[in-house]
Amino acid sequence: MAASNPSRQLLCLTMLGYKKPGLTEEELCSFQVCQHSQLVCGLMEKYGVVRYSITHNAAKPMNLLPRVFDPKYVEFSDYDFIVQIIIPNLDVFFALKEDPVYQERVAMDHLNFADRSSPSRKTRMSLGYVHEIIRDGKVVYVDAVEPECQIYNNLLSDQGKFIAADA
Repeated sequence: MAASNPSRQLLCLTMLGYKKPGLTEEELCSFQVCQHSQLVCGLMEKYGVVRYSITHNAAKPMNLLPRVFDPKYVEFSDYDFIVQIIIPNLDVFFALKEDPVYQERVAMDHLNFADRSSPSRKTRMSLGYVHEIIRDGKVVYVDAVEPECQIYNNLLSDQGKFIAADA
């Protein structure tokens, strides 16, 4: 099995959200993919975002979950969408947010699709380390002899930049 480049640490900004009341699943999907992503994808490319994906948790696939996992042992998510943005450091995201195009056209666009009706329906966020195990159907990280997991806390500055291990 091939090992990935362990020096390429990445961060993943994950957003878990609910659709705005009154939107159908189809309208949410269409708006996020055909409109919102078109506003932001050029900026993401410009500033160095590595990957941007949107998962829509529509009713039909969600209804199949009990076939995958026994509901006695797990709780199924009720989020309508999950957005993941993979970045090499926080400066990428900060620069993107400071761009005038983002501030003028993108920043408030979330109000068109995301539920803000109550604190329990606000979009939730997390930021964490990426450990890519399989890419394009091939194992890329796990070494057959001695797998290793690194939490990069000692390599992540308080400003969200990865620093060299020998620095």
